[in-house]
Amino acid sequence: MKKLIRQIRFNLIDKNNIRKYLQYAVGEILLVVIGILFAISINNWNENRKTKDGLTVRLQELKTELLADNKRLNSFVIRLKKVDAYGQYLQDFAHDELENVDIIKLRKAIFNTGLLLTFEKNKTAYRNITISGDIKRISNIALKQDLANFYSDNSWAQTYHDDVIMESYYEYLGYIHKFTNPGVLRSFYKAEYDRKSDDEIQKALTTKDTLVDWSSLKNDSKFKILLDRVQLSRFNQVVFYQNDYRKDATNILAMIENELEKGS
Repeated sequence: MKKLIRQIRFNLIDKNNIRKYLQYAVGEILLVVIGILFAISINNWNENRKTKDGLTVRLQELKTELLADNKRLNSFVIRLKKVDAYGQYLQDFAHDELENVDIIKLRKAIFNTGLLLTFEKNKTAYRNITISGDIKRISNIALKQDLANFYSDNSWAQTYHDDVIMESYYEYLGYIHKFTNPGVLRSFYKAEYDRKSDDEIQKALTTKDTLVDWSSLKNDSKFKILLDRVQLSRFNQVVFYQNDYRKDATNILAMIENELEKGS
């Protein structure tokens, strides 16, 4: 092919047909330019395709992780409500609102009420999309902003005044020692930490005849105040995870799904 083109060029020059030669030269240059532009276009298309595919992978990772967190959250909220119910039972006892008192349930209630449960969202997928720079390629500005807010370090405690909440739990835990036998609180939390069954926890709590001085507890005004503060904090926690957190996660999942559909 090169030999043929060279031959045509020489023939034009030999015949002193400069005009045709110049036209031929311009045409040859145009062909080269078109070829280069075509090659650049193909390369850009490939790069854009890779970028788009990379973003799709990152968004899919986010979606999978959020769905998994939502599943964990369901279990967490169930446990949170169970602990909250114990606290409510203890409140009803302290304020003399129970017709029949279940001592076993009451024993569990005083210790369960002091449990501070927290939920940690998985941030691996968000870190990946941020570090890779793919987050900048998300066209939905609202999604980028919501992701930044959702994966910030703000927890439910920080949302509802972290220092007040922590203080209420620590003060409650410190104060119930006034009504319990030595070592009972440690036995309960060790059983909880080891994921013991209710029967095993109950056994840990019944090593002595008198575990709690219920009469003194019921007549202690400071205990009632501390109990009310802990229960208010837990109520805020239930509201946050069951409503605010779930709503934010659901909205983000919907926007991610929309981005994935646009990319398909």
